[in-house]
Amino acid sequence: MNTVVLVCIIALNSVLAFSGRVHCPLGQFQDVSGACVPCPNGSYLSVSANNESHCQPCTHEQPVHTVVKQLCNSTHDVSFKCEDGWFSTNNQPVICQVCTKCQDVGQYEAKACFHKHDAVCCPSKDMTLRALKGNQPCQTRSSNKGYCCILSKTPHQIISNRSLLLVILQPTSFENASPMCARNMYLNTHTNSCSACDPCSYVDLDIHTQQSCDLCSEGKNTSHLVYCPTRCRQSEGLTLALRFGLSFVILLAVPFVLVIAILALLNNCHPKPT
Repeated sequence: MNTVVLVCIIALNSVLAFSGRVHCPLGQFQDVSGACVPCPNGSYLSVSANNESHCQPCTHEQPVHTVVKQLCNSTHDVSFKCEDGWFSTNNQPVICQVCTKCQDVGQYEAKACFHKHDAVCCPSKDMTLRALKGNQPCQTRSSNKGYCCILSKTPHQIISNRSLLLVILQPTSFENASPMCARNMYLNTHTNSCSACDPCSYVDLDIHTQQSCDLCSEGKNTSHLVYCPTRCRQSEGLTLALRFGLSFVILLAVPFVLVIAILALLNNCHPKPT
C-alpha cells in the first residue's frame, strides 16, 4: 500500500513538473524526474518554492578573525561572525576590522565594541549617547557620526559633601549664558559651545568653563589620566630630553666661542711685523 502511494506521489510530481507547477521547498531541488529531493550533505538551497535543478555547495573558506556562527545545513550556508576584539558592518562577506580602544585615543568608551559595530567613544566619562536623526544639532559628536555625546550629569545637580543633601539649582534663563563643559572638553568662546580637547591635551575637571586645555607634556604627573596615553608621556619625555640636550650643547659651546673671539681680537690688536 505504501509503495503504491509513493509511486502515485512521484507520478503526480512528474506531471506537475512537466506542467511547470512544481515548486520545491527550502533545502530541496528537482531531480531529473521532476521530484523534490533533499540537498545532499555539503550543499544547501535557501530559495523557497523553487525549480532549481541542483543545490549550492557550502562555503569552506573562513574569513580571517572570524568564528562560525551557524554551520551549513540543507537550507542555509555557513555563517560567520567576528571574533572578540573585531567587528564587521557587513554580513556577506564578513570583513572584520579591529575594535577601537577609546583609551588609546584619549577618550572614554560610551558603547562597547560588538561583532556588528565598533566601540563608540566620548571625551568624558560623564557622557551618554543619543542617536542622531536627520540634521539634529549636536555640540559634541562621538567617534561614530550616528551618535551625539551628551552630559549625563548637569551643573544643576550638586551633592554637598558636608550635609549629604542633594541641592537642585534652577537653570539660568539668560540667552547668552555660557554652557558648562564636561571633563576633557573646553569652552570655545567663538562658538559659545564645548569642544573636545585635542589629542595629548586635557581638562581634569568634571563641570567647568575653562577656555583652554592643558597639555600632557607640561611636566605634570598625568600618568593616571586616560586622555594622556603612553604615547603622549613618551612625547613629553622626548621633548624634555631634547630641551636638556640643547641647553647642554649651548653651555659647552659658549666658552669655545668666547675663546675664539678673544683670540681673533688679540690677533687684530697686535701689529704684524714688516
